[in-house]
Formats: sequence, structure tokens, C-alpha cells
Amino acid sequence: MRVGDGTNSKAYINNSKNVAQITYEQIAEFCGEDKAAWGTTLQCEASGAWEVYSVRVGTKSPVYGLSNPVEFKDYACKADAWAQKRFDMPQEIVDALVPGSVVEVSYTSESGKLWLVMPGAAAGWMRVGDGTNGSAVSYNGKSYITYEQIAEFCGEDKSAWGLTMQCESDTPWEVYSVRVGTASTMNMLNNIVEFKDFACKADAWAQNGFDMPQEILDALVPGSVISVKYTSESGKLWLVMPGAAAGWMRVGDGTNGQAANSDGIAQITYEQIAKFCGEDKSTWGTVMQCESDTPWEVYSVSVGQAAK
Repeated sequence: MRVGDGTNSKAYINNSKNVAQITYEQIAEFCGEDKAAWGTTLQCEASGAWEVYSVRVGTKSPVYGLSNPVEFKDYACKADAWAQKRFDMPQEIVDALVPGSVVEVSYTSESGKLWLVMPGAAAGWMRVGDGTNGSAVSYNGKSYITYEQIAEFCGEDKSAWGLTMQCESDTPWEVYSVRVGTASTMNMLNNIVEFKDFACKADAWAQNGFDMPQEILDALVPGSVISVKYTSESGKLWLVMPGAAAGWMRVGDGTNGQAANSDGIAQITYEQIAKFCGEDKSTWGTVMQCESDTPWEVYSVSVGQAAK
């Protein structure tokens, strides 16, 4: 049995196209619900020459991006295992900690783990995201702890959290920066269709883009996501649909929805476009453009189906 090859479903691919994910449910669909009947061998395969560096199995967790991030200035420190470092939260960080926000910590640790400690919480000295009091989401040298996780263990009233935010790990660790922003979920995609030759750039508040080929129009279906690989000075980028019957329309700019952004990728969902341009995609027009509030450059655009 092949699983994830495009016939028996399709593997989900990350934005950097260097990680493939196949879910338990995908295997069970084709190999049976009883995993004892799957056999004891797991192999990999591709349609071209390939090399695998590692394989892991874990619980599914979201991949976060940040919108409107606020920098926790001068938050850089390191310590040994089970040791914390103290920083008082400035007012702009306290203000940024609102429902729907997430704390992003850029770090290294020998175990790969890192979480927060809130030593001054009225609920008591509190670890958050350590695996006992919730689990931080960690990947690519970043750890994410949501406002909701902190509130679950430190209380709904953030004025009772104390003013100190610390980091900790079970092995020696170093933190390079901390930011707080609105959480946006980045999607792993499959059935990816490339918008061929979509590469362009422009100044701030200028648009550039192309007519959508039929294969892109066909790929724009409920559950699909547009991924844009780009750079911009502000870190922001969104879509413009200039020919929509609903009118010239920005989508994902923060007014008409919010694009999810992480590591030079912006994602805008089919549902976001439909909300502002109408449910009937035949009324969206045939042109897709990009725009930012600072000079920007787009390297590629693709459309894929989001993991459920």
C-alpha cells in the first residue's frame, strides 16, 4: 500500500517544501482501522530520486504565524536546565496579551523544549507550556504559547498574572527574542498547484499581479489556501482582487480579513476571499494581485488544499 502518493490521498507539504506529513487517518483509510494489521515496516518512496533525513510521529499541533507583532525589547538570556531568567513585561507587551494572541519565543535548547514561567501569578508560581500545564508548540527554533494557555493556568484576569515573564527548559537553553502578536494558523497543504511565473515587485501601496490561469481558478475551491512567498519591509503582504463584481477589493490586509504570515509566507484562504468578494468565484474577476504597505517582492504563488 502506498499512502500519500496522490492516488491513495496525498501527503501534506510545508511551505518550505522539505517536510511531508501523512496522518494516522490517511493510513487507516487505506490500510484499515486496526493498526495491528498494518505490518511492522514503514517505507518511503517518491516519483524521483529522494533522500530522507529523519522520521517522527507526534500529536498534531497548529503552526502559528504572527500578525501585528510587538517586540519584547532586550529579551535575550540563557540559563542551565530548570533555571529561569527574570524580565518584567513592559506596558506594550501587557497590552498585546489579549484573547487570540500568542507569545513567540526564538530560542535554542538541547532538548528542543522551552516554555514560560509566570512567577508572580496570583494563582501561584506557574509553568505554562511545559507539558503539564499545557504544551508549547515548538518548531524551527520557535516556541509558541497562547494567551488562552496562560489564562487557563494563571486565571482569566491578566492583571493577576504578575509582571514577570520568564523562560525555562529541561536542558541548557538560550532565548534570542520574544514577541507577542495576534495568532494566525499556517496551513500544511496538499494537491498544490503552482501559479506559474508569478514573480513581481512594487513600491508601497502599489499592486502587481497576473491573470489567473484555468488551473488556478479550478484549484480555488472551499478549503483551499493561497500561499505567497515574499519579502516586504513591514513583513506584511495581502491580495488585491481588482476585477471583483463586489468592487476593487483588498483581502487579508487587516481590514478585509488578516493574512496569516510566517517566515516569508503569506496565506489567504478561499473563505476569506469569498467573504469579501462573494460566494460565487466566477464574480471574483480573473486577476490576482499582491500589495503591501512597504516596498515588496513576490517570488511565487501557489494554491493548495488545507489539512483538516
